[in-house]
Amino acid sequence: MFAALLNTKNVNEMASEARAMLDSANSGGFRVSGDAAEPIRKVPREIAEDVEKMSARLRRLAQKEPALGDHPYGKQIAEFQRRATAVESDSPAQVLEELRGVLLGADKALEVAVNKYREAEESAASSIKVEQV
Repeated sequence: MFAALLNTKNVNEMASEARAMLDSANSGGFRVSGDAAEPIRKVPREIAEDVEKMSARLRRLAQKEPALGDHPYGKQIAEFQRRATAVESDSPAQVLEELRGVLLGADKALEVAVNKYREAEESAASSIKVEQV
């Protein structure tokens, strides 16, 4: 099921949504307090760490040629397996790296939204102080 859901097309769609979220945050389209955002931000950061570990394991796995023999066909299959595991753009290792970028992009969007919230809060507070003088 995981493999069916996690493919280049789906990750690209998620990346597009994460970019839209970041664009919205940058333009002030949404803001969120730091207290509200922190538990939300924690999740993609933790998942990104796990994804990075999985990707690294796949890359290490791809560095070891399977014992398929010294004959040409065995070497050809071993190379195919290596490329399919970690080198090709649609390999699990590459897709996981793209997913990690999506997760970090979502975290960045939330970071920007927190900063926008803080800026709006500071602006409102300073305008109240100016009016009180």
